[in-house]
Amino acid sequence: MAQTRLAQPDVIQRRLIIGHYRTDVVEDEAGKEFAKVASDDRKFPLKNAKEKEFAHDGYARRYKDESEFKDHANGRPVHVGLARKLGCWYRLPQLPTGNDTKFFVLGENHGAFGYRELLAESNQTGNVLGEGGYNDILSATATSDLAENDSPFNEGTDSPLTEYGMENIAAKAAFSLAVFLPKLQADSKTRTPKVKKTEPEADWLAHYQAADPRKRGTGSGLNRVPYYKDGSDEKVYASYGTAAESYDTTTTATRIAKAFADKAAIYAGDHEDKVRSAGAAVAAFLPDLKAIIADPGAAEGRLKTDTRAKVLAALKQLNEIAFLESIKMSGEKAVADKATLTTKYPVTYQTTTKRREAVGDNTDIKAKKWDKEKKKFMAHRDVAMYYSVLKAKAQGDFIMAGMGDHHATDLKAALEADPHNIPVITFEDFVGSKSTSAL
Repeated sequence: MAQTRLAQPDVIQRRLIIGHYRTDVVEDEAGKEFAKVASDDRKFPLKNAKEKEFAHDGYARRYKDESEFKDHANGRPVHVGLARKLGCWYRLPQLPTGNDTKFFVLGENHGAFGYRELLAESNQTGNVLGEGGYNDILSATATSDLAENDSPFNEGTDSPLTEYGMENIAAKAAFSLAVFLPKLQADSKTRTPKVKKTEPEADWLAHYQAADPRKRGTGSGLNRVPYYKDGSDEKVYASYGTAAESYDTTTTATRIAKAFADKAAIYAGDHEDKVRSAGAAVAAFLPDLKAIIADPGAAEGRLKTDTRAKVLAALKQLNEIAFLESIKMSGEKAVADKATLTTKYPVTYQTTTKRREAVGDNTDIKAKKWDKEKKKFMAHRDVAMYYSVLKAKAQGDFIMAGMGDHHATDLKAALEADPHNIPVITFEDFVGSKSTSAL
């Protein structure tokens, strides 16, 4: 008679669900493992390490049938997956599992779970439009092809995915610099960020599941990351070692600003003098900015004041390049007077001031508090993303577009409207109607 070996109380719970039924792991007399569906006597062998991992790891994995489980564990495209840091099990019918591509846009939290993690987790292959890169200076027009960006997906020749950029570099660099402005006030307070207490994933999951439910919690807004409170009533988070987990706004912003300065120094084309001047203005304060980032406590008073003045001067020049980018991408003809410039954005003609106000109405509280400069360049970034998404949809062979949730929220109404009819899944949608708890 086959012997069933049950998990001990101090071991992570097995929570594999196939159909609507719990599926246990059992062994025969030879020690071979099987997944046994609780609804009947049906069982199937766990044939490889990945299948065994999925059956044992303690997350609540919900598959519609044995075939979907096998596909997921063996690298075939599926609609489902585990968003580890969010503690979610998602199901996205928009993801292709054959030739059924249904192009959509996903709004993400860069520091938790993004489009790159999603595509890898669900074993996707093909083309993706991503926020992770940008077009070269003034290269994108209304009719230009989408360009591959600097992405881990594009490294080597055996990657199943190819990523294309959706943004323009001047607007992205300008927004990055605007992020620093509040930190460059001479009287700004230097705050030492609180270091979160973490544990390796497997240990954390066992402790989370064993914790009193009243000691479990989840962050709010875009930072909806689960934790439990330990004996000292301190919040403890899981450590995963993913790319999303190491995302840092300051590091990313500095890298993009430097990329613009480097590219501007060798730029040859229309508006060459403006571009090179803007690049030089950005390059002028990067050493100071690096010093401030490295040692905020020592960068008080004059250094901050001088650097802020240089950043504002650079932003003024970057603004001109960002306007030109938006004009070229939307197909508009440039006008001499920037004050009367209109950008064809998304459905109706709006001045950039009105567009900036629309960005300020973003449902996220943080975005509502953004200063004028951040809203201005966020609007230009939205313009680039909007037209890039339309290009990807028209091309017909893109799986999806991934962007920060601020952008997805801004663009949702325009992209979902006729004649585009492109579904936009915001972060709220993803963790809500598209997911269930995996914990």
